[in-house]
Formats: sequence, C-alpha cells, structure tokens
Amino acid sequence: MAAPSVVVPESSSPSGGASEGTTSRRPRKGPSQGTLGAIVVVVVAVVVVLVLLIAGIIPGLRSTGSQSSLTMSEQAAAPLGEGYAGGVAGGPWSLFTTWGTDTTRGLTLPVSNFRNNASCPLQGSTVTSVSDPAYSGDYSNGLAEDWIMVFLSAGGTTAELILFVQNGAVSEIGEETALGCVPTPSSTALPNQAYDSVAAANAATGTSNASAYLAAHPTSNATSTLYMAPFGPHGAYVPFWDIDYWTCSGVDEVEVDTSLYASNNTVHFSDYYPSSPSTGCQGP
Repeated sequence: MAAPSVVVPESSSPSGGASEGTTSRRPRKGPSQGTLGAIVVVVVAVVVVLVLLIAGIIPGLRSTGSQSSLTMSEQAAAPLGEGYAGGVAGGPWSLFTTWGTDTTRGLTLPVSNFRNNASCPLQGSTVTSVSDPAYSGDYSNGLAEDWIMVFLSAGGTTAELILFVQNGAVSEIGEETALGCVPTPSSTALPNQAYDSVAAANAATGTSNASAYLAAHPTSNATSTLYMAPFGPHGAYVPFWDIDYWTCSGVDEVEVDTSLYASNNTVHFSDYYPSSPSTGCQGP
C-alpha cells in the first residue's frame, strides 16, 4: 500500500483540546496511525489483520448475510470477557485492548487470522471462526454487535489470550504461548474499570466532522477501540478511545476518525478522510 498523503495535518495537545482536520489519505478501519504506537505490539498485529480483512485487501473474509445480533456497550461486554479470562490457565490476565465493530454487510473471519504470524499456533480455541452479522441499526450509539478483547498474562511476555464477546456469550479465539509470539507490550494494561462506549460515541458524534459525516451517511460501518495511549501529563499512559465511521459508494471510501480521553470523553482530535478510490472498498 502506498504511503498516505496528508493534505491538512492533524494536531492536538495533551491538554485534551479538540482538534479537527481533513486529510486525503486512504481510510483505515481501526486505531489512527498517529496512535498505533501507543497500543501493545501484539494488539497492533491483531488490528492490522482485521483492517486488511475488512478492507478486502487480503483473503479470508466473506459476507455472512446473517441477521443482526444483540448490541452491547463496552462496559457490559468487558466483565464477561474478564470473567471468562479468570478461568483460563496461565493467568492472571490483564486486558490491554478491546475492539467493537458493526458492519453493514456482515463478515466472517477464521480464527487462524488472529495469529501474530503464521508460525504462531493458537491453543484453546473454542470456535473455528467468528462472525459480525450484518447490522442496519444506529451505528453512532456506542454499541457493538461484538467485542474482541486482547489479554496478556502477568509480566506481559508469557502468553496472549484473545476473546470474542457476542450476544452475552464469550468464545475463545485462542491463546498464544510460543516463544517469540507474544512481544513485550509498549504500554500498561487498562485499569480495572468499565468505560462508557455510549458516552464516548456521543462525544465523538458531537464533533463537526462526525456529525456532518453521519448526516450524509446514515448507513455506515463503525469501530470503537479502547486502549492505553501516552497522552496524559508528562506522557503518562491513559485510557483512550478511537472511534471510526466509514462507508463506501462504488469504489470510493469516506471516513471520519475521532479519538477521545476515556476518563471523561474529552475529544483529543477528529480527522475527516474525504472520498477517495479504494480497490478494497466494501459495503455501503
């Protein structure tokens, strides 16, 4: 993929002041490129795979055409994932990131695609694939049909556990323990408390970029990612939301991406990516 071309660079200050900009780079479905470095290394691998699969750039993804499942907030899904992780050997487990998604077409992803690389086997998988059913509801309410949760064991380098929460149930995508398969994390774990994805979405849609986008695109894909980012005082890691809405019209892709402090849902920045050709564009 070609390097993105930035027309109006986005900037913001650690004080939490909102900043909005417009870029022409190709949209992506996950944490913004400016904050990827703040996520644990292994989380980046998972999110990048999901980004490429959703965009249709690499194989392994197909439309499910199935009905919508129950939508949940992050604060409702997190205790389910943490409760399941508490019963998995190799802990104690710490939650490093959680990623909620809704898609208009419906997607199915084999669990093998969640490996950090092809030589890293997954153990303990309770399913062979996970699906995000097609959803035609309100994408801007902070609720998601499914939440992917990435845990690391004590010390951060022993094992990684990936869980999938949907319809109030937890499935184990798998655990990686092989040498070299669980890189040292670049941040701390999320504090043991719930974060309001609904309030975060309300704050995100309050930006001029997101409100204009959603008015023009009432049917949209959406992702909400919660992780730790170094935007606190003196570069301290703090819980952070990255909320993404994107859509396609033919082969043109449009996206708005907003990042917020999870403690109070203050907007850190909001970027708008105008329509641009994308060979991997899928969905409305």
